[in-house]
Amino acid sequence: FEAAIETQTYILLGIWTSGVTSIEKELSALQKAIDKWGSKFTDLIIGISIGSEDLYRVSATGVANKSGPGNGPKEIVAFINDYKKAFGKGPLAGVPIGHVDTWDVWPNTTNKAVIDAVDWIGLDEYPYYENGKGNDIKNAGKLFDSAFEKAKAAVGDKPLWVTETGWPTDGPDWDEAVPSVKNAKYYWDEVGCRQLFNKVPTFWYNLRDS
Repeated sequence: FEAAIETQTYILLGIWTSGVTSIEKELSALQKAIDKWGSKFTDLIIGISIGSEDLYRVSATGVANKSGPGNGPKEIVAFINDYKKAFGKGPLAGVPIGHVDTWDVWPNTTNKAVIDAVDWIGLDEYPYYENGKGNDIKNAGKLFDSAFEKAKAAVGDKPLWVTETGWPTDGPDWDEAVPSVKNAKYYWDEVGCRQLFNKVPTFWYNLRDS
């Protein structure tokens, strides 16, 4: 938080909700930050994400990929309500609340309660990992567009933020996907410049696949 304040860097805050039954420690840490830094801190917060990829981790794909413990829609909605109860008034009252997850969980109707509970939807999408779908870099733009449109249709009029995307410069090959600086630049141009920048709130990620 201090680094963000010193550099005037805007913040998308995340509350961790996977594999837990309470977010009281997270809420307490946030309150302590507000008490310490006040508006110097809160004025930089552009959004709050209650959870990240929790729904993916408990999906069939997440379980198959051994992605670790997550949480279901009922639990995520309960955590959203816990956050609203704690910060529904005060300096964070106007900060929009969202949930971040992989693109494929949003068309799943069992997760609609989460869509209904938030102000915006966070989309994590990496064509790099779309094995079995022709994930060569030259096809990455088409794969991204397809996922983006399916998620957009599922969330209705809720704003869609791209909270994670990118192409790694190094790491292992993933089916037809090859990490390289050249491919990362191609993806930046094809997905970032053509589709996202100055149109959709976007957070670039994954320079190195670890």
